[in-house]
Amino acid sequence: MDKDIELLKNCIENRSPILLLGAGFSLGAKGQSGQELMLGGTLAEKLYEEIIIPNKDELTEEALDMARHAKKWKKLYIMSNVIRENNLIPQRNAFFKDWMSKCTYNDAPYFSNLLKVDWKYIFTLNIDDLVEHIFADEGRPLLCWKMSSERYSDDPDKTVLVKLHGDVGDPDTYIFDEKEYRNFSSQDNWMLRKFADLYISHDVIIVGTQFQEQDIEIALEKVFDYGCDNSNFHYFFISPGSFSGRVAAEIHSKTNFHHIQWTTAEFLTFINEQISQPNDAVQKICSQGIAFWNKELDNIQSQRETWELYYGKPSEPLDFYYNVDIPRKDEAKQITEFFNGNSYGFIEIKGKPYVGKTCLAKRALTLGVEKMFKAFYSTKIDLHCLQIVSQYLENCSPDDLVLFCFEDATGFYKPLIDMVEKYRAIPHRKDAE
Repeated sequence: MDKDIELLKNCIENRSPILLLGAGFSLGAKGQSGQELMLGGTLAEKLYEEIIIPNKDELTEEALDMARHAKKWKKLYIMSNVIRENNLIPQRNAFFKDWMSKCTYNDAPYFSNLLKVDWKYIFTLNIDDLVEHIFADEGRPLLCWKMSSERYSDDPDKTVLVKLHGDVGDPDTYIFDEKEYRNFSSQDNWMLRKFADLYISHDVIIVGTQFQEQDIEIALEKVFDYGCDNSNFHYFFISPGSFSGRVAAEIHSKTNFHHIQWTTAEFLTFINEQISQPNDAVQKICSQGIAFWNKELDNIQSQRETWELYYGKPSEPLDFYYNVDIPRKDEAKQITEFFNGNSYGFIEIKGKPYVGKTCLAKRALTLGVEKMFKAFYSTKIDLHCLQIVSQYLENCSPDDLVLFCFEDATGFYKPLIDMVEKYRAIPHRKDAE
């Protein structure tokens, strides 16, 4: 198996990636009247035929020239601007609603394979309702976020579908032209911030898009301006075509960027044929992107120690196996005493940025492994993740020693406390969380 494909398989099975869908994902599906969904360039041509030509007598020659240019070069963004500048938005919205509503995939049954992965977040740049119908047809719950949503809340029992550029049933949420992009970006929208936060803390699978949208670029620039590092995460671009610009440069120069030249059908068939479902409790935990620290330490025993931690590289299990991290004897002693003197509870590590909180947390996990704990480490936390952890703890035996470390958990103290208290009353349980 190709190295990139092996990494993709491991990513889906063990690292809880997020999914970003572009127009290429929907190819093969149809709208309510049997019209095939299309790429942005083809949509630009269709808008010219359906919107510009019927209204050409009302347009200036300059506007028509710009529309012809957009059609010739398949520039959806330019065509959308011509439509707005000539007050044709109502006609555009009606066309979109007719063409992209009530999607079906009878001729492309592979779309149902999307549900063979327990996605926590699916972001889409498409306004069509294909994903909604895939979930509905299989009776699977789905929570949809869009710009007009009253509130953005997670539900651990549901996949969250984030419709970044609008929902076909709600024209006020459409984002196609310059004004719509500008308004959306200037709002510092929660959906964009959520994508940016997850982008730097998860593996990301990007299907059917060139990944060059202005609003996404702005959102990502903001998080990287804060010095965020995403070198420990992998980015998979699933597309049969080639890339250009920034994305092409990153695929060429970065070892954690991968281009797999598949169509949507090939990607979803891969999920059906190659992705294994979690078959034990630890694997189910790891499928949420949580690292099993015991295994991480076992896997590096044949590797040689390095000192890259001291040159600014993020800490790795190797650093703690070989005790390369900066010794913190007083804190390590406190942690050991906590392990020895408590059957359950919390260790809170807090402080200013870049003072070594993560290294101390990973040292605590390593000390736990030495004391026969099953130790888990996660760079993120959410309600869905906590639900899986709660189910895992519920099925542990009374003699199990369990240790979880969550980064950036400040906003989750209440559900963490509730989870621990839930198991406090179980006799002889020895969990430390």
